Amino acid sequence: MSVTGEQILRNCNSSLLPNANRTALIVNDIFSRFPNRFRFTSGCRTAAENARVNGVSKSFHLKAQAADFVHKQGSYSSAEKEQLARILERYGYEVFWHNAGSGYHYHIEPNKSGVIYPVIIYRHKRK
Repeated sequence: MSVTGEQILRNCNSSLLPNANRTALIVNDIFSRFPNRFRFTSGCRTAAENARVNGVSKSFHLKAQAADFVHKQGSYSSAEKEQLARILERYGYEVFWHNAGSGYHYHIEPNKSGVIYPVIIYRHKRK
């Protein structure tokens, strides 16, 4: 399954399509290396959608630079997380594995810190 920039963009401003296309490229690279393992669940969000899902105020989802996906079988191995981190490092992205209230999933976004971690695991704090 491949993801398009339009799927990442969804209801967001069309001026964000270049960001959405780049995010789709990264998601598709991951999905091609792990065939039939993941399901895309979220890309760009409007401010209202972001608030509804308790997203952080400066979320990369608002800029079409983030994506979420779940494991179809529901299992997340340490080796898989490390492989994802290595793939994303090439793009200057990082991966989080967290539960923001909708269940555990992978979240990818640009690496703000420049520090490379194998994977960052955290629980989203409620406001």
